[in-house]
Amino acid sequence: MKILLAEDSSSQRRIFMTMLKKMGYEQVVEAGDGAAAWERLSQEPFDMLITDWNIPELNGYQLLEKIRGAPSLAGLPILMVTTVNDQKSIITAVRAGVNNYLTKPFTPEQLKDKIDKALTHSVAQMAQEATDILQNGRQHSPLPDAPYILGALETGTVNPLAKGQDRALLIFVKHVVNAIDRINQDHPGVNLGYCIDEDKKEIVNRLRLTREKTRALLIWTTRARIQDGLTMARLVGRNPEQPISIRLFCDSIADLPEEEYQAIKEMEHITLMEKNEMEFAAIGEMIRAGVLADLKALQESSPA
Repeated sequence: MKILLAEDSSSQRRIFMTMLKKMGYEQVVEAGDGAAAWERLSQEPFDMLITDWNIPELNGYQLLEKIRGAPSLAGLPILMVTTVNDQKSIITAVRAGVNNYLTKPFTPEQLKDKIDKALTHSVAQMAQEATDILQNGRQHSPLPDAPYILGALETGTVNPLAKGQDRALLIFVKHVVNAIDRINQDHPGVNLGYCIDEDKKEIVNRLRLTREKTRALLIWTTRARIQDGLTMARLVGRNPEQPISIRLFCDSIADLPEEEYQAIKEMEHITLMEKNEMEFAAIGEMIRAGVLADLKALQESSPA
């Protein structure tokens, strides 16, 4: 597990490092202030943040707010450590999204207990978010001719997602749903619907029923099951009369067999995207821009 430690006191950082290494945490990156911590978070992935409340540049609370405001970091477990020990500060931090709170001075046992509880709380939080999304994952548009987005997850991913065990997939799905919600809020009357499922039969059936109004098919796959995603992309992309914008998200394009890669490249409406190179926020903007451009084109081509 990779931990980011934000603490301006060098002596306190040494104490933390000693305790964390004894607990078995070997990957610990240090940041001397909140701005440095934010920069590191923007550059590389971490599994947890331990931050002091009273650090310079961005204090712990300001750093917490920035993290919870960034969708790609929203699920990061955060433990706030400070000398402040008043109920008001604790309530403020909890409301802002901190996963647990520890006051100085503390023992190694107390630190370990708080880390464990912060991680448990974070998983429970992600599980609840995933459950809410999955329960609405077959959301139908109230209008028969309204546009539609289809999201095809890999078989076997829903269960770990619902348990809060797949943070990357949860963030991806949240961006998709948030983008759809924003389109409907900003453009009343669009009534964009969606279906997100791992059941390929459900996806294919939904596509058969809604192809003429489906605006995008998003396929999330992993190295182990990439062939399934490729097969679906090819089958859907072979209908030139009703083209659909298809995005296939994979771990690495290098994993694709050369013949498959060349065949996909020749299909005009399919785009391959590597998960490790994409910004999750760009997914939402891609959906938003694509759907609105498509709807505009349809309006312009319709008889007056």
